[in-house]
Amino acid sequence: MNRRGVVLRLRDRPAAELRRTCEVLDEAGCHTIFFEEDFTSCAAAAVLTKRVRVGCLTTSRDAPLVADAAETLDYLSDGRFILGVGPFSGGDGPYSDRAAAERVLEEVHARVPGLPVLVADADDVVTPLTKQLRTVDEASAWLAAVTP
Repeated sequence: MNRRGVVLRLRDRPAAELRRTCEVLDEAGCHTIFFEEDFTSCAAAAVLTKRVRVGCLTTSRDAPLVADAAETLDYLSDGRFILGVGPFSGGDGPYSDRAAAERVLEEVHARVPGLPVLVADADDVVTPLTKQLRTVDEASAWLAAVTP
């Protein structure tokens, strides 16, 4: 099966363009639409589409904010939401980037059990988070690694 997806960068574009783009991609059978750091556009895509999986790629370490957004987007998309978190950088310890990202993942997992999560490291190696109940396919993982 050949699955296709896109990373959309439509910030500062008219809402009508976002709406039409999402509808066309959904109707054309696109598998996944990702947005970079844009939970608002992700929410719009979630309610405008019926089949396509919707994802947000974020580097935020604000655990409550990311968990709130993930919970809302999972609800709005009827379970089609994928959270992309990254990058994990080197360094350990309670105040490292890795520790902060792990706190985000723990809070998200506690509030939205089973949410598909992709984790990117500092080298853009993307791995589906294995403790989640729903899996993320390889094509979606590859798309999450795409950067400008």
